[in-house]
Amino acid sequence: MTSWQAIWRFAMYELRQERWGLVISLLFYSYLIVIMLSVVGDGRPFDTHTMWLGNFMYITLIPMLGFTMSRTMMRVMSDDSYTHKVAYWRSLPISASLIASSRIVQYLIIFTVGWLYLFTIHFLFIDWMREAGLWTMLGSSLTWYGYGVGIGSSYIIFELGTSGKRYMVVTLFYMIGYVGLTVALYFAQVSLVEGVVGAVDQGAWWLPVLALLAGAAMIAMNQTLIRRRIEHRSFYH
Repeated sequence: MTSWQAIWRFAMYELRQERWGLVISLLFYSYLIVIMLSVVGDGRPFDTHTMWLGNFMYITLIPMLGFTMSRTMMRVMSDDSYTHKVAYWRSLPISASLIASSRIVQYLIIFTVGWLYLFTIHFLFIDWMREAGLWTMLGSSLTWYGYGVGIGSSYIIFELGTSGKRYMVVTLFYMIGYVGLTVALYFAQVSLVEGVVGAVDQGAWWLPVLALLAGAAMIAMNQTLIRRRIEHRSFYH
C-alpha cells in the first residue's frame, strides 16, 4: 500500500465513523445558508446592515464548512476528545504524518461538498448572483474556496495539537480576529461578497488563481505544523 492509499483509507474510515455527524452538519449548514440567502439575496448595492453582516458570515462560516457536528467535536472540552483520539492513534503503528495528512484530506472532502452546496444554492436562488453569470460566480466561489481551505485547515493544528480547552480558547481568538476584520471593512465601506463578484465580473481572474495558490500553500504549511505538533505534544496533561 502506498502512502497516499494509506492516507485515503484512513480518511475514509474516519468519515464513515462520522456519518451521523455529516447528516447533522448538512441540516445545520442548510439552516445557515437560508440565513445567508436572506442577508445577501436582496440585491446590490448592499446597505450598511447587509454589508457588515454579509462580510461577517462569509468570513466566519466558510472555513467551518469542512467540520462536522460529530460527537468528538461536541465533547472537545468536556472529555478532551481529540487528545484521546490522537493518543490512541499514536499508540498504534500510525505515524504523525499519516494522521495529519488524512485529517487534511478528510477536511477537504467535507469542505468541498459544503462549498458546492453553498454556492450552488446561492447561484440558483440569489437573482443578482445568477445575473452575474455562471463563469463569474465560478471565479467568485473559487476565490472563497481558497480562503476557506487555507483558514479552515489552520484550525486543525490546534484541534489535533493541543488540549480541548486550549483549542476552544484559540477559536475565541479567531473570532476576535474575524470581528476586527469585519469592523475594519465596515468603516472602509467594503463588501467582500459584492466586491469579489464584481472584481471577477470585470476580468480579475487573477483573484481566484491567487486565492487557490494561497490556499494550497497554507494547506501544505498547516500539514507540516500539524505533524510537528502531534510528534512533540504530550498526551499526559
